[in-house]
Amino acid sequence: MREIRYNLDSAIELAEEFTTHKINEHNLIILPNRPTWMVLSDREFTIFNKLIKSNTLRSVLDTYSEKEVYSVLLKIEQAHFYKDDISAEIDFLPPELVLNLTNQCNLRCVHCYSNSGKKEQDELTTQQWLDIIDQYSTFVSNGSVTLTGGEPTLFPDLLTILKKLKSKNHETVLFSNGTTNGGKFGWDKLCEYLDYVQFSFDGFTPEIHDRIRGPGAFNKVLGALKIVYKLDKPLRIGISLMPQNIDSIVLNLKKFLIKYDPDKKIGLILTPTVTLGRNKGEYSITFREVFSKVRDVLTEIWNVGWKIPKIFKKNVRRTRCGIGTSISITSTGGLKPCVFSKPTGHILEDKLIDWHYCMLEKYSKVSVDNYEQCKNCDLKYICSGGCVLFFEHRKRCSTDLEENKKIKKYFYERLIHETFI
Repeated sequence: MREIRYNLDSAIELAEEFTTHKINEHNLIILPNRPTWMVLSDREFTIFNKLIKSNTLRSVLDTYSEKEVYSVLLKIEQAHFYKDDISAEIDFLPPELVLNLTNQCNLRCVHCYSNSGKKEQDELTTQQWLDIIDQYSTFVSNGSVTLTGGEPTLFPDLLTILKKLKSKNHETVLFSNGTTNGGKFGWDKLCEYLDYVQFSFDGFTPEIHDRIRGPGAFNKVLGALKIVYKLDKPLRIGISLMPQNIDSIVLNLKKFLIKYDPDKKIGLILTPTVTLGRNKGEYSITFREVFSKVRDVLTEIWNVGWKIPKIFKKNVRRTRCGIGTSISITSTGGLKPCVFSKPTGHILEDKLIDWHYCMLEKYSKVSVDNYEQCKNCDLKYICSGGCVLFFEHRKRCSTDLEENKKIKKYFYERLIHETFI
C-alpha cells in the first residue's frame, strides 16, 4: 500500500455522494459511481462523519484515539474514498480466459449447457492450445485462466497445458465433475500446477446428485474432494441450482460443510442453471427464486465462518455482466464473448487480441445506465444487473419493489461479508 501523509491542520477531501446502510452492527458506506465501499463500526462511522464535515485531523484526534482514527484512515485509503480520485475509475478488468479443452465427458448431466459428451472430431490440438496461451499472454499479464470442458481431466495433455500456464504466471482454475480420479495424472500431480480446483456438486446426498449427474457420481466426487482437501489446495464447490435440487441443497448444505469442511476453507459458488444445451427449460430457475430459497442458509453459514469467494471488486466499474470482457474458446476453436453465447469468431481465423477488442467495442453500449430499474441503484456498477443475453431467469431484480428491497439487502450483506474474508 502506498504511503499517505496527512496534514493535521487540514481537512481531508473525501467523496461526498455516498449512500449508507445499517446492516446489523455494521455501517456499509457505498460510493456508487466509483464504485467502492467501506464497512465501519458505529464509532468508526462517527469519526468518518466528522472527517466528512471538514474537521481537521487534529480536532478529531482531540476526541478520539490515534488508533481509532488510523483505523478509519486505513479503510478510506483501501477504498480510495477520496474526492475526485479518478485513478480508481476502471471500466473493465483484464479479460479472463476460459478454455474448453474438450467436449468429451464421462457424464451426461441433465442440465449441461454445453451438451458435453462425445469428443468433437475437429478439436484443437495441444500445440494450438499452447499457441492460444502465448497469444493471450501478449496482452494480459498475470491473468486468470479457467480450464473446463467437457471434463478437462480427460484431455490427454492437460499437464502440458498446466505447465505452460504456470510458466506465464497466470492464475489457473480447473472445473471438474470429480469422477475421473484426476484423469491419467491424478490429483496430486495436477494440484502442483493449479491455483484452485472447483468440483461440481448438484446435491449433497447421493440420491439428488446422482439423479442429475448419473449413478455413482456423488461418491466419486466426494472422494476427489477429500483428496484435494488433504493436499491443502484452495477448493471451491460449484452448485447449479434448479427446481429439482434447491430444497435439498438448502436442507443439506450446512450439514455437508460441517462434516467435510471442518477447517472452513471451501468456497461456494451457487448459480441458477441456464436454459441452453440439454436444459430445455425444465431445469431452469430464476435468480429471484434462488435468492428467496437460499438467502437464509447462506447468511447462516457466512456468520459461522464459511466463505463465498469474492466476486465484487472495489473501484472497478462494471456496467454489464462479463460479456465482451471475457474470452471463452470452445474445444473446436470458436471464440465467444461469454460462455453462454454463440461463437462470433474462430481462433484459427482471428487474432485473439483483435477479436477481443472488437467484442469490447460491440458491447460497450450495453450498460446498466440504460436499464430503468438499475440506473438509480447504488449497486448498479457492483452487481452489473445480471445476464444481458436471452436468459430472462438470470436477471437479478424484478418489478416487485418489496422483493427488490430484499434482494438489495442480500447484496449489502454480501459486500459486508466479502470485506471480512
